[in-house]
Amino acid sequence: AEQDESGVASPWLAAARTLLVAIAIAALAQVSSPPGYALLGSTVLTVGFATSLGARSAARLCPSGEALGWPLLYVYFASAGFAAGGGAPPGGLATYGPLLLFGAALYGTHFLVLLVGGRIAGLRRSELMIASSANIGGPATASSLALAKGYPELSRPGLLVGTLGNAIGTALGLLAYQVMRLMQ
Repeated sequence: AEQDESGVASPWLAAARTLLVAIAIAALAQVSSPPGYALLGSTVLTVGFATSLGARSAARLCPSGEALGWPLLYVYFASAGFAAGGGAPPGGLATYGPLLLFGAALYGTHFLVLLVGGRIAGLRRSELMIASSANIGGPATASSLALAKGYPELSRPGLLVGTLGNAIGTALGLLAYQVMRLMQ
């Protein structure tokens, strides 16, 4: 059989290998994480796996990662959009006023820190915008934005930075929950 650049003879075998790596990471996280923290464990293991191997080695080990990941990403977008819909709240649109004000202050501060920090660090505008998207929208939107705007070299860093941000945010959220539970 003809082989691709990863040395895999069949797309089905490539998909099976990629799924096997994903299942192994999930199983390792399940057995090594404290009860209720397997999601955090699998995120840390996945980010560590992806960054330690490098793009070429990870692509050889998981040749169908993108082919399997993109359809699942669209399912995620659709489910997030479906959950966000629903029309006006019972109290009317005025209920959203404080939330909109908070969002404007939050994103305004984010944008200011991004531009000032980016200038100090000497980063290009494209890098800043993908980093911003990773911070606000997460890994999926950062990667999608990078590809849509013609920066394919920033797609994987956007995914990794967004995933790392999710991992850190999840860990801090779980810590905040534990602290508040102790304060009751």
